[in-house]
Amino acid sequence: MYGVPLLKIGLISFIVTSIVVVILFILKLIDTDSILEIMVASIGLAPIFVSFYLIYIIYLHTKWIKHKATVVSINIVSKATEAGDKFIGQGDIVPIIKYTYTIDGKQYMSNRLGVFENDYGYELDKDIDDFINKYFSKKEVTMWFNPKKPSESILLQGCSKTKLTTIVGYILIGLFIIICVSYMAML
Repeated sequence: MYGVPLLKIGLISFIVTSIVVVILFILKLIDTDSILEIMVASIGLAPIFVSFYLIYIIYLHTKWIKHKATVVSINIVSKATEAGDKFIGQGDIVPIIKYTYTIDGKQYMSNRLGVFENDYGYELDKDIDDFINKYFSKKEVTMWFNPKKPSESILLQGCSKTKLTTIVGYILIGLFIIICVSYMAML
């Protein structure tokens, strides 16, 4: 769902940095030796920008309106089976929770759990049972819907620990690249 924008953000950050470097070079504010260092350091900005974009997406979903929904069905699906690839997500299982809700007299149905698609995968059956019992043991659940497009809804705000780890990892990788390039430039 957010894969293409993430790639665009990485490309845009590199293109913007390239344009800035060219302008600085034309204005003679940097020399030719600095160009390569700045361009390599800009590669470190891409994962940082991607992380900030993911955080922004999570933030936007906090502005959605809290509402009640009725659970229609709960199914457990293997990611590997769903993806058709035995190497990606092997062993991961995902809850598919279908729910209905009514906004302004119109009924909607959704199965979207969180902000990011397939964000809540579990390795063990026990983990998924705990997850379902914790959040969805009742027939009526709390959900959030997009006030601008009520057909968009989520059952869980925020993101999983795995996604949060990914976001922090992107930031650390970006900082590591920038620090390494800056250190090499000082040598």
